[in-house]
Amino acid sequence: MWAGIPHPDADKLAKENNVSINYNWMDFLKLNNKIMQKKTIKRNTPEFIIVQDFTHLKNILAKDNEFFLKRNLGSGGFTSFDCTKIKIKYFKKFNFKENGKLCFYLERKIYGTPFSIQLYKDKNKIIAFGYTKQITEDGYFFKGNEILDLKNFKEIEFLRDILEQGKTLFKHYNGFFGLDFIFNNRAYFLEFNVRLTAATIPVLLTNAFGWKQSVYLENETKLKKNDLILTNTEDKYDILRRANG
Repeated sequence: MWAGIPHPDADKLAKENNVSINYNWMDFLKLNNKIMQKKTIKRNTPEFIIVQDFTHLKNILAKDNEFFLKRNLGSGGFTSFDCTKIKIKYFKKFNFKENGKLCFYLERKIYGTPFSIQLYKDKNKIIAFGYTKQITEDGYFFKGNEILDLKNFKEIEFLRDILEQGKTLFKHYNGFFGLDFIFNNRAYFLEFNVRLTAATIPVLLTNAFGWKQSVYLENETKLKKNDLILTNTEDKYDILRRANG
């Protein structure tokens, strides 16, 4: 049984039918733990601090608030909080431990452009097959991707370094994953998303169609001629739109 994005129900279904599954829920939680990733990737990444409790957070932000507060598990920016825009008292209600383990960290705020590289791992081989510029709202909420020509990706040594540092994380993993980074004069690693990501299918379709560039947008309410609808809910659509080039 193959799971692009693991879920406890997928594990249950595999067990009930006595079949193996490629990627289970517990492995997913382990590989996508951002604190574990930050401990592993020590070069070419923004400063980070594991938050002990609210008092610890308050003391740090009182001196310097140029951070994002991030949860160790989450996606799309919805578990990221811009500390330059949110009053400290808002965080007082947060539970900084989950199952006895610390689950929030501060990441130094880098002002730049967010990108992602789409990757596929097969045993000891990792293939880069996509390059995207992330489209965000308010600076960090995921909205979609500009899918760029992979030939224009220039940060080859950065990519090699991050993958070399992270190789112990992926030792037993095979499949799709994404590497998010931000660029400001140089590239800074942000996180791995070890799963089928929002960009995976749009990038694969763009490659299959032979397009050099396209745009993937989520929750669009207005369509244009020739838009490819990937999913829709009521009056909102996730679409792939060919770009010039």
